[in-house]
Amino acid sequence: GRDLVHEAAHNWLNDALAALHITIPDDETYFSPWRGTQRPAYGFLHACFAFPLTMIYAARARLRATGAGNAVLADHERQQRPRLDAAQDDFTRAVKLIPDPGLRERLDSVFQHARTL
Repeated sequence: GRDLVHEAAHNWLNDALAALHITIPDDETYFSPWRGTQRPAYGFLHACFAFPLTMIYAARARLRATGAGNAVLADHERQQRPRLDAAQDDFTRAVKLIPDPGLRERLDSVFQHARTL
């Protein structure tokens, strides 16, 4: 389930960018704590949408999970927290590259919600 959420997030964001005719400039890079390297804004923003959604999924799924399933989901949350913290400042700058206020707010609300978990 977690991996499906991750990949669906990429697809959703690609569709939203296409529907809104948004092209993200490729001349800016940001440090990705998920890959441990600089990434173009496009890839960085994708990570900052997909990984927070997996964290939200894990937190909700864990409420009904037991045993090993609960442990795997809790571990995923523990792994993501420091990555989201590390990405916060760059995310705040990168999300400004999204000119549509609705999409920009959606990306920000997902990211910030995951940080509260």
